[in-house]
Amino acid sequence: MSSHNTAVSDDALTVLFTEAHTARSFRDEPAPIEQVRRAYDNARWAPTALNSQPMRLDLLASPEARQRLAPLMAGINQEPVLGAPLVLIVSADLALDQSMRELGASEQMLQRLAGSLEMRQGLARDSA
Repeated sequence: MSSHNTAVSDDALTVLFTEAHTARSFRDEPAPIEQVRRAYDNARWAPTALNSQPMRLDLLASPEARQRLAPLMAGINQEPVLGAPLVLIVSADLALDQSMRELGASEQMLQRLAGSLEMRQGLARDSA
């Protein structure tokens, strides 16, 4: 097993937690697909309870898709949705017991999850 420095620099922490804010304006160009792919690759295997991986992502890149979404958003969010080059919808899969089977979860845990919507909701909410 190789070891490497995993410390996060003070500059990175400042950008992430002090200077980050909601974007309300965007460049008039498509989102760089390689940056989107890299962000997804970094997020998709983040640690989750029971290795449940319930996060689901939907990317809306076309103006038509964003126009269908905008009326469903709160008023203050409609304009940013229409102006963004890419909209990301993050949701949680409540049927995560089915996908967990592929990730090697025990049959006992799968049965417990299948029998409890409340347990699946909590797991999905906390881990997505």
